[in-house]
Amino acid sequence: MVATSWDSDVRIWGVGFNGLSPLTMYKHQAPVLCSAFMDEKTVLSGGADRTVLVYDMGSQKSSIIGEHKGVVSRVHYNPSYNMVVSGGWDQTLAYWDARTKKVAGTVALDGKVYDMDMRGDLIYVVLSNQSIALYDIKSPQSPVRVFKPDLKMMMRCVGSFADNSGFVVGSIEGRCAIVNNHTSNDSKNFIYRCHRVNNTDIYAVNSISFHPGGAFATAGSDGTVHIWDKDARSRLKAFPSLNSPVTAGVFSPDGRLYAYATGYDWSKGYLSGATTPRDVIIRVHSVTPEEVRLKPPTRR
Repeated sequence: MVATSWDSDVRIWGVGFNGLSPLTMYKHQAPVLCSAFMDEKTVLSGGADRTVLVYDMGSQKSSIIGEHKGVVSRVHYNPSYNMVVSGGWDQTLAYWDARTKKVAGTVALDGKVYDMDMRGDLIYVVLSNQSIALYDIKSPQSPVRVFKPDLKMMMRCVGSFADNSGFVVGSIEGRCAIVNNHTSNDSKNFIYRCHRVNNTDIYAVNSISFHPGGAFATAGSDGTVHIWDKDARSRLKAFPSLNSPVTAGVFSPDGRLYAYATGYDWSKGYLSGATTPRDVIIRVHSVTPEEVRLKPPTRR
């Protein structure tokens, strides 16, 4: 597992059912906002120093594979094309050849990249202009489709369906939108409320991750994690509330573990972050089959 931080560190951990064991770490020159594995021994990361780094755990050396003109907010790797894909606040989506460490192409976007997910050949890009642009790496210069869900406030996170037929996007207003990729399924799209207390205290959705079986988890600034069944439109599990915002969460590729982090998410500004104690902790939850078991489909 890789954890990035505002202290400019990238820390790599071994993960097991008994917890985490530190393996190694390396640094950027500024806060680090994103990371991804290329393989079991190679890590990608990007951040406020405007660089995309590749780190080899064997040699324990990092090198620059790409650079943006602004903050690098998200990075992913496509093994089929040996391509690194990064998005940034410079309103650019960039493709980097992992072999030559040279740029393979760039795309000018209509906003800053707030979040990005990649599954297979599809890239889901959340932009600051309240849209999600869907790209296909096989024809990367133009979006396949641009979506504008009816979310009134800033969209913060996105997660693609396990079958890659759509996505869930979360906003700072405590709402998620379920969106299908194809126009033929637009009637199945809907928006629901989450991460709210008595529907009066409203918190941001900070992270979305899909289990390989089709359920998905949302993590929020209210200090909770919820697992959902999108087709049944129901919640499968609610984690106990913590005393700090959950800033990130992800299922392991086999779905047996869910790792999530708590810390300050800057939702109440600098003063609150400087004066309020926060638990900066990474937790690993062993997922049971019951927690992610989808409900049988019903006719509507």
